Amino acid sequence: MYIQLEGEDGFSDMLDIGEVAPGGKGVGEQILEGEDGRVYCHIKRPGNNMIFEVAKDGSSYALKKMAGEAWETANAEDGDLFSSPWGLLGNGPEGILRQYSGPDGCWRDVLNWSACNLGGNVTNVMQLSEERFLVTLYDSTEHKNRTYVLDRKGADEAPEREELVLACYEGMAAYLEEQVAAFNRENEKYRVVVRVYQGEEGMTRLDADLVSSAPPDLLDQQWLDVEKYAGRMVLEDLAPYLEDSAVLYREDYLEGVLDAYTINGRLSCIPSTFIIYIVLGRVSQFGEEPGWDMEKAMELAERYPDDSLFGRMGFAANLDFCYSYYVVDRFVDWDSGTCSFDGEEFCRLMEWIAGHSAGAGYESEEGQDEFSGRMAVRETLGGADYLVGYLGCFDEKAIAVGYPSADGRPLHRTQVFDAVGITSKSRHKEGAWEFLEYFLSEKEGRQSYGFLTDKDALEQALEETVIYSDGDFPRPISQEEKEQVWEIVSAADFDTAVRKVRKDRIIDMILDEMEGYLEGYKSMEEVVSVLQNRVELLLQEESF
Repeated sequence: MYIQLEGEDGFSDMLDIGEVAPGGKGVGEQILEGEDGRVYCHIKRPGNNMIFEVAKDGSSYALKKMAGEAWETANAEDGDLFSSPWGLLGNGPEGILRQYSGPDGCWRDVLNWSACNLGGNVTNVMQLSEERFLVTLYDSTEHKNRTYVLDRKGADEAPEREELVLACYEGMAAYLEEQVAAFNRENEKYRVVVRVYQGEEGMTRLDADLVSSAPPDLLDQQWLDVEKYAGRMVLEDLAPYLEDSAVLYREDYLEGVLDAYTINGRLSCIPSTFIIYIVLGRVSQFGEEPGWDMEKAMELAERYPDDSLFGRMGFAANLDFCYSYYVVDRFVDWDSGTCSFDGEEFCRLMEWIAGHSAGAGYESEEGQDEFSGRMAVRETLGGADYLVGYLGCFDEKAIAVGYPSADGRPLHRTQVFDAVGITSKSRHKEGAWEFLEYFLSEKEGRQSYGFLTDKDALEQALEETVIYSDGDFPRPISQEEKEQVWEIVSAADFDTAVRKVRKDRIIDMILDEMEGYLEGYKSMEEVVSVLQNRVELLLQEESF
């Protein structure tokens, strides 16, 4: 891709973007306008966005990379940039629109979307004047774009309402953002303002704010260590609120969700939606009953040497993606805060995984057929139709066996969304619960992806599921297919969502120590000795 520049007296120049960002998979380019005729090039690629200014370089032009702390948000993978003659506009996951001043070399906050009673995926921003914007957002509830004109108003022109602060780490789900905006438009007493914390520095600020004299009122725990915050008693127990509510009822929700998020006898949040990570396998290999452990995994690998278990992957990928929960549940006693990584069983397991891996890292051989040549297939269940489609891809009868577990039961891992709770130091607990009642009771259009934790809404969504098959007309889901989905949903393990952050820390430690063994400069005895001490220290630090 080239940028053609034309100046006075017929001057022209061509800049080759390919020199700084070769084209390829996942690469996109934008040419953007800033103030005083400044031109920028935004190159988006997974995990590595780059922004360049077209700058004069002697008698020609060059691409000057914009770098430094001020550009970190603009360079975020899920950030977007928009042209404006008043200065380049940047919108990131923290829910704030910012504007860049070229002469000053800095960004300033222009508006907060939640304060404007808007939520959703911002698809376009056009600045009409210094105080007026034309904004288009995608509404995931109604699956269509909405366009708004925003005019800046003074604080004295806005209606007086009590402000509820909703704290989120890294970002928030689109539906939650939309419901915050809807609540703000409808409620005359309260207004929710979203505050996003990002990275390690953001985590430090969040921890400090939660125990300050002016803490957030609500906390989205989707990407947080729920046990950490519940253990530190910074979250209100929602069980009494639920018991006294005339809008929400405990029996409406999946019991497994409420049990998992009841920590130290206190219900920390009520997640609204979840997805399930499943493993599928052939009945001829796994049998008719779901569930397996590592003994069964080793037996299958020996019985079918021409097939791989999860595909040809590196050690890190195998451990992290396939066996992580087995390892942590088998060798960590969460209740006592102890671990047993220095025993012979763990050593044998690491050696076995290494012996059945294609490399040491996260590499995966391309060109593998997902449903042939491997015994266990990992998939994400985002709806009932997903399961029907996955089972139909096998060349024979298949079953959802789950991930291997320490006790041999089918382990169906979960990820929850919109896991909002009330902070124990909130000064507006009544208003915070009013928002939760509004948010959790609003079911229309909620399930664009995933399953609802509300049982009636989940059942209704199942009844309305339509199955699309290649070459066939759409059809309603069958009773047998619904029962298959319910069996998985009923067995879904929500403890895996609660403990994911802690599990990841331990797996990272194992991978860190095993690197030396895999590269040949550490013995297994050295690995497990250091690992045992590191995990013991971690468990002591995280005990409450």
